[in-house]
Amino acid sequence: MQSLLLNGVWELANGRTGDRYQANVPGFVQKDLMDQGVLPNEYDTLFEPKIEWVEHDEWTYRLWQWSDLWPSISWALVDYGKVYKPSYYYMKRSFQTPNAYAKITPGAAEAELYLIHDHGDFVGKLVVEFYDLETDRVVRIDEREVRGKGHRSTPVGTFSAEGLDPATTIVYVHLERDGKRLASNTYLLGKPHQLRSKPAAVTVKEERLANGDTKFTLTADVFAKDAGLADVPGALTDNYFDLRAGESREIVLNGALADGISVKPVCLNQVKTIGYV
Repeated sequence: MQSLLLNGVWELANGRTGDRYQANVPGFVQKDLMDQGVLPNEYDTLFEPKIEWVEHDEWTYRLWQWSDLWPSISWALVDYGKVYKPSYYYMKRSFQTPNAYAKITPGAAEAELYLIHDHGDFVGKLVVEFYDLETDRVVRIDEREVRGKGHRSTPVGTFSAEGLDPATTIVYVHLERDGKRLASNTYLLGKPHQLRSKPAAVTVKEERLANGDTKFTLTADVFAKDAGLADVPGALTDNYFDLRAGESREIVLNGALADGISVKPVCLNQVKTIGYV
């Protein structure tokens, strides 16, 4: 199983005018429009009034392509057998709103934090947890109140990565409001091949629900990177997520498993890098 990053060059489309611009992920609409010369420089003293029109338009980040038209290896989100690939679930989590993102540059001492509040003003709490792979526990927690006004992305500060080992550190960024966790994203401080992950045993418990759906409960004995169920056709509520040691996560399949399909839990801990280009 391969982890697919969504970082890169995308296309940004204005739903009202049909105009299209080059964009970057991770990022946000205003920054991409600045880079294309559509908006003035953000350090302009009269900046705010000049960009108000942006939040009144509908913006879409376009992705090519959604599904495979024939059996092949491709960048599509759904394969020819109607199996949702890991990239589908990464996309689903990345584009939910409200949300909180971290922009991490490998080797940098600080990382940037952003609040995503496309649906309007937001007040809540952002929690950054630092998880150590050697001890399988959280070794540091940073919390802060965050506020965003309007329909946009708002920079909400930075966190220090000084002294943290990219080979053994996982960064969790959670967004909370009124005691409820609204979003959670996981980040690395370095490259995936640098992680010194342990062999993980991911177990799965299957249960048929009264409404005909099927619930699966996944549990890991140590931190499991991108744990999920492989080659399951149909709509799952979630899949391919990070599990901490002893953590359980429930996912639900719409309906019953197709005949002849058995579930197989997998994770990236099972993959060993023999070379890196």
